[in-house]
Amino acid sequence: MNADNRQAVSAAAPVLLVVGIHREELPFGEAVAARVDRGAVDVLAIPDGLTGRRPRPDQRFHHAMLHRELYLQLLPHVVGHYRLLVDLHTGQDRHGPSAELYCADEALRTCLAATIGRHPDDTVRATRIVPFAAAAKTPHEAGHAPPHAVTVIPGEVWENAAFRYLGMEIYLPAPGAGSERAWLLADELIDIATACVR
Repeated sequence: MNADNRQAVSAAAPVLLVVGIHREELPFGEAVAARVDRGAVDVLAIPDGLTGRRPRPDQRFHHAMLHRELYLQLLPHVVGHYRLLVDLHTGQDRHGPSAELYCADEALRTCLAATIGRHPDDTVRATRIVPFAAAAKTPHEAGHAPPHAVTVIPGEVWENAAFRYLGMEIYLPAPGAGSERAWLLADELIDIATACVR
C-alpha cells in the first residue's frame, strides 16, 4: 500500500469505476464492469451520460456546463469513500485495442509505469501513461515539451487531495461495445491501478 495523506476511506472497495460519462461508451463500460473484481472495485454507471461527440459551436457553452456539473456530482460519491476514481472512456484506433492512462498524481504514475513495464502482455506494456498539464513540467522547465494532456474535467476531480483520479482511454478498432480482448485490457489495467492504491 502506498502511504500518503489522503483521508480515511470507509468503503470496503478502494476503487470506484465510473462508466457512461459519455453515453456512447456505456456498453463498453458495462462489459468491463461485469469483469472487475467487485471486492476491490465498486461501479457507478451513468445511465444518461452526455454525448461524447463534439458539440456544434452554438452548443459548446451548454455542453461544457453540463460536462462540468456531471463530474462535480461524482465528488460526494468519492470523497471519504474511495482512494481512487477510475474514469473509463473509449476512443478509436484501427490497431486497437490499446490504452492511455491520464493522471496528475506522480506516485500513482510511477507505480503504474513500474507494474505495466514488467507485465507479460505486450498490449498492457504498450499502455501510455500521460500526466495532466498541471502535473507536467512546463516546456521551459524541461527544455522541451513533454507529453501531457489538457483536460476539460474540473480540477476538483482530477487534482483532488482526498483521492486519486485515473482517466482510462481504451482505444477500440471500431465504435461500440468492444471485444473480449479490449475488456480484458481494461480489467487488467484496473487491477494494476487498484494494487497501486492498496
